[in-house]
Amino acid sequence: MNYVFDALIVGFLLLDGSMAIRFLKKTQKTPAKRWSFVLFCTMAFAWLVIFYGSFIEPQFIVVRSRDIKLSATTTENIKVALISDLHLGPYKGEWFLHRVVAKILDQRPDMIILDGDFVYDSKTQAELLTSLKDLRAKYGVFAVLGNHDYGEEKGGPMEVESGRADKITEVLRGAGVKVLRNEGEQLQIGSKKLTVLGCEDFWVNCDIGKAMSTVNLQSGIYPTLLISHNPDMIYVAQRKNVNLMVSGHTHAGQVRLPFIGPVPEIPDYLGRKYDRGLFEFGKTKLFITGGVGEIGPRARLFNPPEISMLNLSF
Repeated sequence: MNYVFDALIVGFLLLDGSMAIRFLKKTQKTPAKRWSFVLFCTMAFAWLVIFYGSFIEPQFIVVRSRDIKLSATTTENIKVALISDLHLGPYKGEWFLHRVVAKILDQRPDMIILDGDFVYDSKTQAELLTSLKDLRAKYGVFAVLGNHDYGEEKGGPMEVESGRADKITEVLRGAGVKVLRNEGEQLQIGSKKLTVLGCEDFWVNCDIGKAMSTVNLQSGIYPTLLISHNPDMIYVAQRKNVNLMVSGHTHAGQVRLPFIGPVPEIPDYLGRKYDRGLFEFGKTKLFITGGVGEIGPRARLFNPPEISMLNLSF
């Protein structure tokens, strides 16, 4: 499908560019015909927007920071780097991932979270993840899988590729990443404990209860951080008294417009209101990162690839 989108983008750029040149020549021959100049400006602007959104902005990497309190009384702090939706494959490869890894390490995080959708559409793309072995953090590098790490939804139920999730898990663990598949881990941070839970994707086999049982966790005992690729998991997290859930999946719409927000539909039940940023669901906070890769068209507009730095206090 990405080849179809690429063909449409290149076709538009060629057609629009040739038409713009044609109208520019008309304005030189007949300066009185202002409509030719107006058409040229319109087409030139459209060409620049499509080119910029397809080939320039998707290569940027921005860092956005957010302070989040997990409890009313705070004595400990931890700096967490969060990324999601790498979608390595036809649009993003090892060179881009190497840049992402270097940018994360520049932030000197205490913990790193990789929030799913590592590949575009094939288990063979898992081999592109080897640069993740360079990630280092005091309290570890954690990951969960996303829907694209199992298969694709092609106008109906998700089609799971046999072995894709296991292959990605194998490569990640080989790179020193702790992949949490309905599992948890407790971290001693200063004088307090922080429980990190990770679930399988919401569309596949998420089970927060099972993750909590792996650390013998009862609701409300310790500050709890849940990693779940799909933000729709928030309602389950809220019932389990999770303090903070971090997600990706939305790509923040991928293409955004000023004052309007995401142009395409957000691929979850929460919808457009919950595209990226920090939200509250009762006592549970939800943070959605905008992602670093693309799916469908290669475009990103007013929405560059994002590393989220979360300064957690509890």
